Amino acid sequence: MTCTQDLSGSRMEYPENGYAKNSSAREKHLHPDFIVTNRLNHLVSLLILPLCCLLASLVSADPGTAEDRAALFDYILEKTLERGAFSPIKNRNLNLDIEEAMRSLRGELIEADTDEKLYYALVKLSNSRRDRHLKVSLVEGGLALEHTAGTVLGNYPESGTTIMHAPIRFAVDFGTPGSYFLFVSDIVNNMGDFAGTDVPKVGDRLTAVNGRPIVAYLEEKEPYHRHSSELGIWRQFAAWMPQKSYQFPPRFYKDAFTCTLERKSGELYTLSLPYLDPAVIEWAGHGARCFAGFNLVFSTPTFDFYRSEAGKPVILLDWHRFHSNLVADIDRLMDYAVEHNMLDNAIIWDATRSGGGGRGVYAIQRLSPKPFKTTFGNLRISDITPAFIERMRKRYSNRQLRANSAGEATDARETLNDGSWRWIGLRTTSLRASTPGRSTRTMSPSNWRICLSMPTVG
Repeated sequence: MTCTQDLSGSRMEYPENGYAKNSSAREKHLHPDFIVTNRLNHLVSLLILPLCCLLASLVSADPGTAEDRAALFDYILEKTLERGAFSPIKNRNLNLDIEEAMRSLRGELIEADTDEKLYYALVKLSNSRRDRHLKVSLVEGGLALEHTAGTVLGNYPESGTTIMHAPIRFAVDFGTPGSYFLFVSDIVNNMGDFAGTDVPKVGDRLTAVNGRPIVAYLEEKEPYHRHSSELGIWRQFAAWMPQKSYQFPPRFYKDAFTCTLERKSGELYTLSLPYLDPAVIEWAGHGARCFAGFNLVFSTPTFDFYRSEAGKPVILLDWHRFHSNLVADIDRLMDYAVEHNMLDNAIIWDATRSGGGGRGVYAIQRLSPKPFKTTFGNLRISDITPAFIERMRKRYSNRQLRANSAGEATDARETLNDGSWRWIGLRTTSLRASTPGRSTRTMSPSNWRICLSMPTVG
C-alpha cells in the first residue's frame, strides 16, 4: 500500500517496502508531520523512514527560491537526526560525523537554482549518510533532467540493464589495502571494431577517464554513489565506470567513454569507446566464475549449487541474493540433500558477489549445524515509530490471512516461532515510544537486516 497526501499541489509518498514508487496509488491521509511542503507550493516532499530509510519524492519542476531550499535543508537535517537509527560502529570505522557531513552540503543545496542542480544536491545529501539503502528517486511530474539515460526504469536503475554501456568492464584489485585500483576484467568479442590494434588485455590498469587522472575523477564522483563501506564504493566504481546513467551529473560523460589504460609493460594507451545498448553486446566472458573440482547441479535465483566431482562430502553454494525466492530455493536444496544422503556434507559458501535482502535466518537455520542468534536491529524511537509499527502489524496480519486462505505457509520472516520473537519486540518498542521520558532508542529483534557468519571449509 502506498499512502499519499496532497497539500497544495505537493505530494509525499510513503512506500510499502521503503523504495520509491512513482505511481499515484490508492490515497490515504497521514499525519501532517509526515509532510514537508512550503508556502509557495513549489518544492519537494520528503519522508524520512525509520530504520535508516530515506526517500525524497521530487514533485514539482520548480526548484523554488533560496529561502525555500534553505527551509527544505533544515527540515531534512532535523528529521534525519530525530528519526534516523545510525550505526555507531560503521560511523566510527568510516570516521563519519553524519550531521557534519550533511551540514557541509547546505550551501550547495541552497544555491541549486535549477531542476538538475537541486536533484544532484539532494543525491549528495542523501549519500552523505553512507547508507547503501537510501536513494533519491525521480517521480512523474517532478524535477526534470536533461540527462535521461536509465530513467526509463522509473525508480533507480540496476547495473547492466537498459543503461548504455561501453564495450569494456572493470574490476577492483583489493590486494593492497589503501592502494586499490581498477583493471580491465572483460571486453566484447568484437573489441577490434572499436579499439583497432589496441585491444585491451584483462589486467590492464585504468589510469584516467575522459582525460582526468583516475584518482581525481573518483574523488569527484564518489559523493554521487550510494555506498556503506570502502569496499562497497570501490565495487560501485568498477560496476558503473563504463555505464551511462542519470544517477551521475552530465559532466562525467562525453559522447564516448575515453579511458587511458596501462599495460603490464608500463605502456600507456588511450581508447575512445562508444556507449552501446546492452542488448547488442556480446561479452568475451573473461572473469566468469570457475570452481575447479566442482560440477554444477542446478541454478536458482538465490544461488548456484555445486557438488564435488571427486565425490568428496562437500558442496559449494555460489550465492546471489537474499530475495523472495530464498525459501523455495533452500527447500529445494534440503530436499536434494535428504534424497542423496548429504546432510553431513561441509559447505563452501561463496557470497563475495552477493546482494542483500532478507530471510537470511531461514537459510542459516537449515544450513548451520550449530545454534546461532540473529543480530539485533537498532530501531530509533521517534514521532513516526508508532505509525511504522502499526503498518508492519497490518502487513503481517494481511499476509497471514492470505496464506491461511490459500493453505500455504506464511512468509519465512514471521513463521519462526509463529512470529512472536519479532512482534514481542515491536510491541515493547511501541510501549516505549508512547511513554513520556523514555529512551529514544531501543534494541529490537530484527530480520529486516540480517548479518550472517558464513560457514566455510578450508
